[in-house]
Amino acid sequence: MVRRLQPDSYGITVAYPLPGTEFHETVRHSLREGEHWRMTRDNVVLYNNKYGSSFYRAAIYGTHLVYRTSRAAARHPNLLAKVIDRIAYAMTDRALGGWARLADG
Repeated sequence: MVRRLQPDSYGITVAYPLPGTEFHETVRHSLREGEHWRMTRDNVVLYNNKYGSSFYRAAIYGTHLVYRTSRAAARHPNLLAKVIDRIAYAMTDRALGGWARLADG
């Protein structure tokens, strides 16, 4: 989506299960004992799920890569920039898609 929309900036966060919310009730049974965010930008998954923090960290890094290469390709519309953008997008898409398929196992 960041590649298609080309925003000036964007933010990514991992859902935090705040007590009293429906989401907290949904994941309450799988909250990890004693874990909490040290800072709001930690983006740590605080509950057990099929992907885990490593997947989300990879998704965030992949999104940053795609964002930067797509913006560079838009600013410098030469063939090399476009090729790098397409490679970055394809690598991120395949890596995360493969990871998700493994988790679905």
